Amino acid sequence: MAPLRVPAFRRYWGAVSVSTAGDGVLSVAVPVAAAVLLGAGPAQMGWLTALAWIPSVLFAIPAGGWVARFRHPLTPMIGADVVRFAVTASLPAAWWLGWLHLPALYALTAVVASASVVFVVADAALFPTLLDDDRLVAGQSLVYSARTVASVAGSGAGGLLVPVLSAPVAVAADALSYLWSAALLTRIDRPAARTPPRRTAPVSTTGLRFIMASPALRGALGVTTTANFFNLMFHALLVLFLTRTLHLSAAVTGLVLGAEAAGALVGSMALPAVARRLGMPRSLVAGSLLSAAPLTAVAVAAGPAVVIVTVVLVASFLSGVGRSVQDISVAATFVATVPVPLRAQVRGAYQTISFGVRPVGAVLGGLVGQSVGLRPAVVLATAGGLLAFLWALPSLRSPREARRAPEA
Repeated sequence: MAPLRVPAFRRYWGAVSVSTAGDGVLSVAVPVAAAVLLGAGPAQMGWLTALAWIPSVLFAIPAGGWVARFRHPLTPMIGADVVRFAVTASLPAAWWLGWLHLPALYALTAVVASASVVFVVADAALFPTLLDDDRLVAGQSLVYSARTVASVAGSGAGGLLVPVLSAPVAVAADALSYLWSAALLTRIDRPAARTPPRRTAPVSTTGLRFIMASPALRGALGVTTTANFFNLMFHALLVLFLTRTLHLSAAVTGLVLGAEAAGALVGSMALPAVARRLGMPRSLVAGSLLSAAPLTAVAVAAGPAVVIVTVVLVASFLSGVGRSVQDISVAATFVATVPVPLRAQVRGAYQTISFGVRPVGAVLGGLVGQSVGLRPAVVLATAGGLLAFLWALPSLRSPREARRAPEA
């Protein structure tokens, strides 16, 4: 049976898609509201960006223990959606009442990001319960594809809604997306035999200890953490590098970002066939290399404008393909190695480390770019990203763990 023929998975897939589209709208509307309506400066915009990632560092591990206390992961997921709806709906109300100010945007960003941490951690426990083992990779590919398309569409919709309807009204549209997601999740039937809630400490090291004991998960964590660090270094400088060093127009720069998203969509569709042929550890290595290697061409691009544009577009597309293969391989490895009762805690520990390096990479990228120049900094970022695959090599020799991908 195809994954979308399973009613519970179909509703879950719809909820993830619509909430991701809302995230895309929010990623455009909130910075515009800060810069245009409230006159935020560079330092203030930096704090606003950082607040979107700091909760992943602070709360992912505690969230894993907290989610494990519920009888079903749907409960905290629906609660997270309700919180995100209430908080985002308050922004347009504050604007209309004349109460909107930067601290309010800081608070909104932090609360929404914290609720999203709970949603993602609980999602890790819910998803594997919706499909049979032989459909998990296909289901993961569908979810990744939906998130990619929804993110791109949401950002694009935000770009259209903000100038037409204003940033606060765009945020109101985002609030409705979270309400819609919660409504879809409430329609998923919960199993008759419920697993008793786990008694866990507020901050538990169970998830981290499980990762360290698993060669496959340890390798996957090394790959994603290294890739996230250098990828944020690269993307922190990408727009400046494309416009100031390569002298590309804003329109072409937008095409480059879109090419990466298109590649991610293609990669997500190709992953089930790749996983069947290579096995999951080799798919992870292949995805890591393909996501990083093409970006070296961007770093050294030179020559006539038509050559530069062609190289950058093709490289971005191929990198997007590799990134989706890498990410879905990591998700499938997670499903294959982590017992159901531990999934929320393991996901919390994994996210704390892999997401925690993102703001550090972005800040370091900016400092290096300012110190030594854009091109040397971009070269450094792409060279570092090439090393990520090394973490996955030991899992290739692991006896059986995550050796085979489920049939898709």
